[in-house]
Amino acid sequence: MGFLATGLGALAVLVLAALIGYIVFRRAYRVAAPNEALVITGRSPSKSQGGDIDLESGTRIVVGSRAFVRPLFERSHSISLSSRQIVVDVESQSVDGIFLSLQAVAQVKIGEEVGEIRKAAQRFLDQQNKIDSYSQEILSGALRAVVGTLTVTEVLRDRTTFAKQVQENAVDSMNNQGLVIDTLQVISVTDEGDYLRNLGRPEAAKKEQQARVAESEARRSSTEAENRDGQKIAESQKELDLRNASIAKETAEERAEAQAAQELAEARQRQRVLDERQKIAEQENELRERELVREVRKPADATQYAAEREADSQRYTREQESQAALIEAQNDSQAVKARGQAEADSTRAKGEAEAASVQASAEAYKQFTEAAVLSQVLEALPQIAREIAAPMSNIDSLSIVSSDGESRLGENVASGMKRTFDAVKSTTGLDIQSLIESAKEANPDEVAEPSPLTRENAVADEVASEAK
Repeated sequence: MGFLATGLGALAVLVLAALIGYIVFRRAYRVAAPNEALVITGRSPSKSQGGDIDLESGTRIVVGSRAFVRPLFERSHSISLSSRQIVVDVESQSVDGIFLSLQAVAQVKIGEEVGEIRKAAQRFLDQQNKIDSYSQEILSGALRAVVGTLTVTEVLRDRTTFAKQVQENAVDSMNNQGLVIDTLQVISVTDEGDYLRNLGRPEAAKKEQQARVAESEARRSSTEAENRDGQKIAESQKELDLRNASIAKETAEERAEAQAAQELAEARQRQRVLDERQKIAEQENELRERELVREVRKPADATQYAAEREADSQRYTREQESQAALIEAQNDSQAVKARGQAEADSTRAKGEAEAASVQASAEAYKQFTEAAVLSQVLEALPQIAREIAAPMSNIDSLSIVSSDGESRLGENVASGMKRTFDAVKSTTGLDIQSLIESAKEANPDEVAEPSPLTRENAVADEVASEAK
């Protein structure tokens, strides 16, 4: 048991030692990134033959490679080799006394040479963020120095040369710090007044004038060319139209001649066909005529002869029958005449009797008094009321939706009789109502029959009850 515990303890110690060794190795083994440099310090400086100590020999620079840093004896530092964009804005006076505002952009980085990296490490290892401000100051000074030696025209005309001069002016100061300038570009040059704008106005006006002249010349040349092309096109189109018209005319003439020749040939052919048909028809007519003579005429002559004989026989028979019918008709006529005379005499006698009867009736009517006429009228009233109410009697079932419906039926009949009296008065001049009133006034104390209106109402009520 004790042996096992000892073994586990030893194993744990080994594992721990291996882990510590791995951690130490991992921290000691360094690989430089593509955009950085490793600065390893801790070596003993070497001595030259004269006995001087070489301080740079105690520092190792590793770029794009790997290195092993001895624990406890050496230290590793990294410094960025990435490019930095520096924007420079300065105001400076040119040699001709014009104040200019300039803006430039430079790409600055730590140099790739070991000596440049060592210089930069000595100056910026623990303050790499100050590289931008330091570079900006150096470039601003160089930019002002170069502008002070040039005119405005030189600054504007050749910016590439101007930027190159600025870069050459600043290169020494930058290299002393281990820095290099990759590129430098002047972005803009301005002034506070209108000097720069007016500086280019004569040239701009000249260029504009030249451009307008060139544009006008080009437009004129283009118009002339278009006109010439249009004229050529028109002439070519004219020639084409004339040629097409000539071809169309020749084609139409040839087509007309061909059509006329075709129609003439067809007409001749039709005439020949008609001639042949005429000959055939004449021959057929002659043949048919001979056939008719043989088949129709001779039998027709025989039939005609027989028909004539038959007609003569029938005519003789009809003559005999006509004579007999004439004699019989004469006898019948005499008999009819006798009957007609008798009937006429009878009708005349009957008419004379009827006329005498009518005349007698008329004479009798002339002798009628108002009482007689009134009597005749009163006798006719019920029949008149019955005829007026006759349509109601044809109704099978009548429903009256009213409290006074029954009395209204009698009133309708009485109203109809009154209209009848008015019609009689307008057509014959006989006023039945006045006649009844005069009779009533002549016998006021006589208990007579009910008045005509009362009788009318009674008759109407009777007819209405029969209708219900």
